[in-house]
Amino acid sequence: MADDETPEDEREDMLSILRELRPFYFWLLIAQVAIWGVVVFLSDRDNCAEVGYSGCAVTMGLKMSGLVPLWLITSVILVDVGRFLMVLLRSSREKVIARARARAQAEGRAEGRAEGRAEGRAEGANEMYVQWSAWNARRIEHERRGEPFNEPPPMPDDSN
Repeated sequence: MADDETPEDEREDMLSILRELRPFYFWLLIAQVAIWGVVVFLSDRDNCAEVGYSGCAVTMGLKMSGLVPLWLITSVILVDVGRFLMVLLRSSREKVIARARARAQAEGRAEGRAEGRAEGRAEGANEMYVQWSAWNARRIEHERRGEPFNEPPPMPDDSN
């Protein structure tokens, strides 16, 4: 094993199978042999009655032996295809989650901005009310004393 490899990256010499995927490979291989054994048995069922069980087993073994390389290769291919699909699905799921998270953040920012604007308007209205109340109180006080009142009414601050 090289220095930069982890134990999961170790491969078996035969067909370069990842050590962690070896059980999947062998179960798939056993399933293929069993399925093809049933297919061969069902197709030669009539011949088995004539030659007996031992002759039937030899005949089935000979017919199935040509498929061993195919089973070995398809087991590796199917396990690797399954692994690739899992990586692909994980990657696409992460992209969907990232998009949903970005959408939620954008909605949260929009809500925050709307709340901030509403609070700003309320604060501005309160400030204007205080300014107008103070201006009006000064105006009334001047009228009560009979003095001229030339102060202009408060104007909204447009600096924001």
